[in-house]
This record gives sequence, C-alpha cells and structure tokens, in this order.
Amino acid sequence: FQDCLWKSVKIAMAPNGIITFEPSWVGTGNMVLESSAVLTTPTLPSSQPLAALDAILSIGGVDQIDLTSFDVTIDNAAIAPAVAGSKVSPTVLPGMNTVAMNLKFLRKDTTWDADFLNETSLSLKLMAVDQSTDPKNFISINVPYFTLGSADVSALSTAGGAADTTISIPAALVGHDQTGAGNDDTMLSFQISNNS
Repeated sequence: FQDCLWKSVKIAMAPNGIITFEPSWVGTGNMVLESSAVLTTPTLPSSQPLAALDAILSIGGVDQIDLTSFDVTIDNAAIAPAVAGSKVSPTVLPGMNTVAMNLKFLRKDTTWDADFLNETSLSLKLMAVDQSTDPKNFISINVPYFTLGSADVSALSTAGGAADTTISIPAALVGHDQTGAGNDDTMLSFQISNNS
C-alpha cells in the first residue's frame, strides 16, 4: 500500500451487536500489482469481539442506559488531487483532523433538548471490554469537550413503539479539552489494553 494514507475511521455500536471499526483510505491510484505481502496466509482472529452489551458509555460523567446507537468518526480530510495529463495523483495530502459523533437514545425527558438549547459543554467516555477472563481486553475512547448540534425527537406514531432522540455532534462542535492541567489538550484520546 505504498500509495495510500488513512483518511478516516468510524467506530460504531448498536444494541445486540459488536462494536465495528470501518476504515477509509485515499490513494494516488499508482499501484504496482505484486503478490500480496500482507495476506499470504490469512487466519481468522481468535480473540473475543467487543460487544455493545459489555460497553459503558458516559456523557458528562453519567452512564447512559438508554442508548440505542452510537458512532464516532475521526477524519483527516486527506485528498489525492487530480492533475492534468495524468491518470494518477502525484501525492496524497492530509487535511485538518476532525471528530464527529451521532447518538440515539430512548426518550425519557427533555434533558437533551435543554443541553442543545443551552449549548451545554459535555464530555463522552466509551469503555468497551471483551468477554474473556480477567484481566479483560478493552478499548477506551474519550471525547473531552463538545456541544450538541441537534436533538431531534422521533415523530409521534399510532403504531406504538419507543420514542427516541437523535443527537448529532458535527465536527465544528467538537473542541479540545479546556479543563487545564492534568488533561490532554486533545479532541479525542484512545486507551487500549495490551493483554493480547
């Protein structure tokens, strides 16, 4: 993959599923077809997947028990600019790093509406663990500072079913940690276990 750069990665979860990781690449188009040095003898992973059932998501320090979906996208806006007289790009140029999120909750009150209207500063922490024996493998994601871009309530329906609130946090509303000393000045941080 000599001509490619990471463009983005999306981490998502939904009820009764596993936590998914969706990468995106940008390349120049200048590939040399050779035998694969990466997939010569592929093997199935033997580790336990990270299940949404075993994950804890906290917003503002409060564990969320009514979450129905979540995703976070980290994007560096990489592009491969087109040039005249060539089928391939001369290079891949990275852009500005951004973080964006989407969440959906069962509707229980108007807290999310108030947070949206008041532009309340929030933080998000996701802790996902596998189902192995202790010490468990884990990944932790921390988004230390953001405000809500929307808090949309589902339409009323005579068919029944749960009402929900869909929350969008666009990249423009995710900032760096402003709490001062002892905290990383970053939009997002990862921590992973090194058990396997």
